Formats: sequence, structure tokens, C-alpha cells
Amino acid sequence: MRTITVKGVGRVSAKPDLITVGITVKSKRREYSEAFKRSKEKIESIEKAVLEAGFSKSDLKTSDFDVNVVERSIEDGHGNWREIFDGYCCTHKLKLEFDFDTDKLGELLAKFAKCEGRPNFDIRFTLKDKTKIMNDLLAGATDDAKLKAQAICAASGVSLGELVTINYAWTDVNIFSHTQLCCDEILDEDLASAYLSSDCITPEDIELSESISFVWEIK
Repeated sequence: MRTITVKGVGRVSAKPDLITVGITVKSKRREYSEAFKRSKEKIESIEKAVLEAGFSKSDLKTSDFDVNVVERSIEDGHGNWREIFDGYCCTHKLKLEFDFDTDKLGELLAKFAKCEGRPNFDIRFTLKDKTKIMNDLLAGATDDAKLKAQAICAASGVSLGELVTINYAWTDVNIFSHTQLCCDEILDEDLASAYLSSDCITPEDIELSESISFVWEIK
């Protein structure tokens, strides 16, 4: 059997319609119980801010939680270094997602600016329906490969036969806009609301590409 192998490339773009706010809270204390207690106090402050911004407590989801032993290096005066116990670090990561609304985002960040301990966070823009854009991406790669195969066969004086195999290695696709917001610049109660008004920020479209390899019989 004579065959032809063609790689199809799909490309799609879409405007973000979902905002994801990732929040990280870290608390370091000498005693485990104190680190946990401090973390709980910070989380409660964040929950209060979320409620004041018009969300419900259930909208705030925990994505990760861990407590690690912290060590630090000391020198003994003779050039020798060793690690010693320096307490516990409690790390709590949370996520809040809502429909694209930068006014609402600005209000949320203004509330965060008053939170105890000033939480670290990252803001990303994505899509609610990720399945549709992935289906469009794969369909585009399939159509692209078939058009290429037909063009090559026509130019070579042969015809395209039955599809023999499809080779596709599924990978996790990063369905986010490249637009990033720096929390250090906008975590100010007055500045957050003004800076993040709907007229001040327009995230880049989400751009995705994916390839699939197809093998057809040629006649």
C-alpha cells in the first residue's frame, strides 16, 4: 500500500469570558499551631473581602493546602554550614472564578487591599466553555491536513484513498490569555477600582494551535 503522511495544524482564537483569580496565603511561625492559626486568620480576612465584593463564601475554592518545615543555614565560625529547624510555613491556595467583568474585578481587588497580610494573587483570563474551543481546534487541524493531502495528491497525479491512521498525542492545552496583571502595582484600595475599570483593560484574545498527523492511502 502506498501512503501519504500529512500533518494538519489547527489554529483558533477567542475572546476571554471568564476571570480566574488565584490567591496564595503564606504564614510562617515557630510553632505548627501558630502557623495554622495565622493562616486561618488571613483566610477569614479574604473571605470577608470576597463577601463584601458581592460574592458568596462558596465561590471561593481551595486549590491546595500544605504545611512544610522551614530550615535555615547557619555557619559555625569555621566555614562549616548546617541546616537547623526554623519553624513551619503554612501555604493555602484558593481560586475564585466569575464572568468577565473588570469593574467587578476592580471592586474585589479594592477589598483585597484592606485584607490583613496583603494576599499574593494572580489574575488570568480564560473561557467558560473549554470543550468547544478544543473541538474547534482539532476540527481545524483535521480540515487543514485533508486539504494539504488533496493538494499534494492532485499535484502528483494520484488520488487520495482511505484514511489509514491518525497520530495525535493529547497534551494539556493552556487556555489562557497572555495578558497578565501584577498585583504589586494595583493592590491599592483606590487605585484598584480606577485602574481596572472596563475602559482601562482589554485582555489579549486567547490564541491556540495544535497539530495532528494523518496517514492516507494513495491510489
